[in-house]
Amino acid sequence: MSTWICDGTMDGQTYLEGGGRHEPWENTGDHCEFCGLHRPDHSSSYGGEKSDLPSDVSSTEITIDDPFPKSYRPLILGGLGLILLFLSLGFLGTQLLFPNSSVSPKEKDPEMIASPSSPLNFIPYENSQYGLKISYPDTWERQEQLMITTGELVTFFSPKNQSSVQFRERVILSVIDLSHHPHPLSLNEYSQIVLNKVASKSHLSLTPTTLSHRKAATITFLSQMEGKDVQIREVWTLYNNRAYVLTHITEQDPSKSFIVDAMIKSLNLTL
Repeated sequence: MSTWICDGTMDGQTYLEGGGRHEPWENTGDHCEFCGLHRPDHSSSYGGEKSDLPSDVSSTEITIDDPFPKSYRPLILGGLGLILLFLSLGFLGTQLLFPNSSVSPKEKDPEMIASPSSPLNFIPYENSQYGLKISYPDTWERQEQLMITTGELVTFFSPKNQSSVQFRERVILSVIDLSHHPHPLSLNEYSQIVLNKVASKSHLSLTPTTLSHRKAATITFLSQMEGKDVQIREVWTLYNNRAYVLTHITEQDPSKSFIVDAMIKSLNLTL
C-alpha cells in the first residue's frame, strides 16, 4: 500500500483544526494519524512528495486548431449546398430522360413484358361463350372468326412490315367440340388423333407440357403456307369435352419466340 507524508499544512496553509504545522508524518490510511488531515487526491506542495507536473496543469486549457476558420464557413456551406443541388438536378434529369430506368421487373405493370429491345404492352382478349381469356401485344392485329369445321375462334397477326411479301407470324386460338365422340377423350387419345393428321410432316416432335394450369401436349413440325417454309407449333389441353388449341405459325424457330410464349402462358380457361 502506498504511503503519504503530512506536515499539518494544505496548499501552503496551516491546518489549524489538526493543531497546526507538525513534523512530517508518514501515513498509510486516508487520514493523517497525527492531525487527522484527509489524504489529498494527488501529491501536492504540502508536507509530502511534490508532483512532477507543472503547478498550473489543472488550469491549462487544451485547444484544437479549427481546420476551417469561421470566415471560411459560409463558403464551405454554400459549396455543399451547390453539390446537393447538382446531384438533385442530375437525378431529376435522369428520371425525365429514362423514366423506366429505376423500375425493377417486379414493379412493372403485369401487362408489360420486357423484350431485348423494348417493353411490349399486352392487352386482353376474352370470350365468355367459350370461357377463355388470353393476352396479346397491342401492336398485333386481331381477327375474329368462327370456323365450325376447324374450331378456329380468333387469329392474332404480328405487325405488318413494309415488305409486301413478308409472312406475318400468327397465333390461332381454336376451340374444338369433342362431344360427337362415343366417350370423352383423354389427353393421350386426342394427342394420338393429332399425330395421325400430321404424321407425314417432317421434324415431328411431341412433348408434354401445361396450358392454363392443366396437363397439355405440344407438337412442332415443318410445313408450307402462302408459298413459305414455316414452322408450326401446336399446344392443346382438354376441358369440358372440348379441345383448346393454340397454333403458332412462323418462319423462325418457334421455341425462340418470347412473345408467343407469353401469350400461351397467359391463356386462362374461366369456365
